[in-house]
Amino acid sequence: MKFFVSLLLILISSSSFGDTSKVREILVDGSRDQIDLKLSTEKTKTEYRSEQVRTTCYRTEYRRRCYNQPRQCRQVCRDGRCRQVCRPGRQVCRQEPYRFPYSCIRTVRRAYEVLDYYVDTNVKFVINTQDALGDTSEKFKVKVKGDDAKLSVKGSGNYFIVLDKKSEKEEFDRDVKYIDIVYKINLIPAGKVKSALGNGIKNVKLKKGILKFSLGAGFNLTDFTQKLRVYRYKRFGKDKLIKTKMLTNEDVLIELDESKTILTYDLNDLNIKIPSKVKIRLNSEFIIDNEKVLNKDQIETE
Repeated sequence: MKFFVSLLLILISSSSFGDTSKVREILVDGSRDQIDLKLSTEKTKTEYRSEQVRTTCYRTEYRRRCYNQPRQCRQVCRDGRCRQVCRPGRQVCRQEPYRFPYSCIRTVRRAYEVLDYYVDTNVKFVINTQDALGDTSEKFKVKVKGDDAKLSVKGSGNYFIVLDKKSEKEEFDRDVKYIDIVYKINLIPAGKVKSALGNGIKNVKLKKGILKFSLGAGFNLTDFTQKLRVYRYKRFGKDKLIKTKMLTNEDVLIELDESKTILTYDLNDLNIKIPSKVKIRLNSEFIIDNEKVLNKDQIETE
């Protein structure tokens, strides 16, 4: 029981090693355009000490060991006549090593985490709420471990949460490191993206080189891209790509409807011969810098 308690205390003390962490979560609902947080942590460093510990050592001793070798017989044949030749049993002795444990003191080098300095991290969110509607409910989480701060978000899916800019400043004052971080955030409504791309490309028709298809309401070639790829279709093997084109407003006739956007494009303008067996791929994508979008896994942009 004492051993179990000691082991438990060792595990608890070990878990306290290393930099300390703090986590703060906030809910952005569009009512505030600036939010400030303060998180206090500790930064540690590794030091090494030599210690003497009681342990078990081993020494090797050689001892004489004897054992009886049994009688051994074999058959010997010569000129067609065989007889059994036996060697009588005998005692065989030899020196063999043995390991013996004994208590001893050994010097070991152990690593310890000790306090290096204190850390005060001030985080400021500057949020552009100009386009925020009543459906804003975005969760921001700041985790600081030692002097390393990380931001993660869990959005409502109604907005693209865009990190427009991040600035960071550090300074020391004796045993305290002060970190000031400013996140500039834009909330871009995702409703028009869902409306335009949510149901995919529909009603695709091709007749005499005239391609006609529809997307959702609100699609345009200012906020979105439209990539066209024409393949020579092969029943067996890989289709051959013969033309790629990014469509523009000058290329496409756009008709607006309450529920959809109808696009018409003349493939004859591609200056290629349209094969009799053709495959056409259309790729529509919302124009946004995905590297800056913090919740890009939540909303389809393509």
